[in-house]
Amino acid sequence: MDVFVRSVAEYGFEDTDIHTVCELSGVTSSEFNAWFGSKEALFVAAYDAGVDILLEAASDAFLEVDGSWLARVRSGLSALLHALADNPEFARFFVLEIHNAGGAQTRIARSIDAASNMFVNVQPADGLAIPEQELVPLVVGAIYGEIYFYIRTGRISELPLLTAKLTDFANCMFDNADFVSSRIS
Repeated sequence: MDVFVRSVAEYGFEDTDIHTVCELSGVTSSEFNAWFGSKEALFVAAYDAGVDILLEAASDAFLEVDGSWLARVRSGLSALLHALADNPEFARFFVLEIHNAGGAQTRIARSIDAASNMFVNVQPADGLAIPEQELVPLVVGAIYGEIYFYIRTGRISELPLLTAKLTDFANCMFDNADFVSSRIS
């Protein structure tokens, strides 16, 4: 899968040739077809595996902090941003190329739903006329949008610098954030 991710990050999903990926991976076409069957299925498997690693890193960092909700969110965001910055090929694959592969909407929705777990049992900040069930996807979507912008514009190495800004953004959206559940799944 690593060869495939690097190839998609470099050439794009459409221009990635499975025969070349198989050659570079030491896998026969028959083995590829038995395991995945299509380039789209390989993409989904690689995306899901990578997202699981990202979410586990963010979740572990969130849960390891013994402190306020804000400190846990900062830790989770920092882990996510560093993981993407440390793996620029996967960052491009994860954020940009997902839109070019089959099943993109389902995968993006799964990622956003999982990230939303950091924001359960929170109340909108005073003065916001947005119900909680609408605010959480809005906040997670805005964070995703900022990450997307940095990756799309080639600023992947700068992602960790967003930690404070994104944490402050999330914090200003919610009141009573310390009542957040300590479980992310």
